[in-house]
Amino acid sequence: MSSIVPISERPSRLFIEAFWTILEGIALLLKGTFILCAAIILNAGLLFARVHNLLMIPAVCFIIALAEIHKLLFGTGELSVATVPISPAVRRKRT
Repeated sequence: MSSIVPISERPSRLFIEAFWTILEGIALLLKGTFILCAAIILNAGLLFARVHNLLMIPAVCFIIALAEIHKLLFGTGELSVATVPISPAVRRKRT
């Protein structure tokens, strides 16, 4: 086969331009799809943060309320004399 291509078999300029236009369209379609996916992921992240805050704030308030009730029932929350760790110097004096 010779490397010379007859004029009738060469692709026309219109075909080449149409091919590149189709490729540009595919590229724009992919770009739009990626932007849409990024927006969905970002929106889901913001939604998760909002739901997390809505659920965590009452939980934290509940824990703080339980701590206050515990202080009222069992004292100020400070260590009692029975539970204070004994220093080594005091231990030596007792023995």
